Amino acid sequence: EPAADSGGGYNLSKTRAGEWLRYTVNVATSGTYTFEARVANMGTGATFRVEVDGVDRTGPITVPDTGGWQTYQTVSKSGVQLSAGQHVVRVVLATVSTQNGAGNFNWFRFTQGSSTPPPPNPAFGGTPVALPGIVQAENFDVGGSGVSYVDADSGNRGGFYRTGDVDIDATADPNNAGYYVGWTRVGEWLAYTVNVTQTRTYSIAIRVANVGSGATFRILVDGVDRSGPVSVPNTGGWDSWQTITVSGVPLTQGQRTIRLEMLTRNAENSGVGNFGYLQFQ
Repeated sequence: EPAADSGGGYNLSKTRAGEWLRYTVNVATSGTYTFEARVANMGTGATFRVEVDGVDRTGPITVPDTGGWQTYQTVSKSGVQLSAGQHVVRVVLATVSTQNGAGNFNWFRFTQGSSTPPPPNPAFGGTPVALPGIVQAENFDVGGSGVSYVDADSGNRGGFYRTGDVDIDATADPNNAGYYVGWTRVGEWLAYTVNVTQTRTYSIAIRVANVGSGATFRILVDGVDRSGPVSVPNTGGWDSWQTITVSGVPLTQGQRTIRLEMLTRNAENSGVGNFGYLQFQ
């Protein structure tokens, strides 16, 4: 069926336990890989596994309750060993959720990288930002691609503040603490580990700059979409800033993961806008 996910396309739906899908692949380089799946689901208890040449390589992977059959989240499993050459990958749906489905699946991805898990506290600087408070866009979690961010291209185009693949540039805007995340593209995301000090409903002020119309993003909390698509206005320049607000975001006390996810691009260009900060108040 058509997928209401970033990038559009189609997804597999109405899945049941015991169903499976087979893919013939060519592994270019032997090594350790991370497997990712883009899933949407209602209810708890759904699991699947990934077999390579008939051998279970992942064990059970949980399909979380994402809050809707078209509300997507990326799940991952690191430490998957693959040797170079042609292989058969089989995705086996093992158990269904309390809503009787095994989840909807948009895509699967293998990326090469270390099997070392991220540190227990991946927050930038070692301490999660306390909310209410301000999360600077450039202070996304440590851990690397697929753990703390996904970026469409390699390297930091702006060349400022941090190494890695997220594009960061400098700004004179006094509200942005000197830097911003730019050159954003559909499908990219940034994760922030935070400490919510008060259980209540929050509003989020987001500092943005953009040239064009039609770009949207969303904010997820622990994998659940809490904002829906948010439009990025045309501010008149890539370093001309406005503050937009999302209200009615429920947060419960404790450590949480905030994810800023790029949904749609401008009609005039491939950008989704530049981001300075997210202020939870």
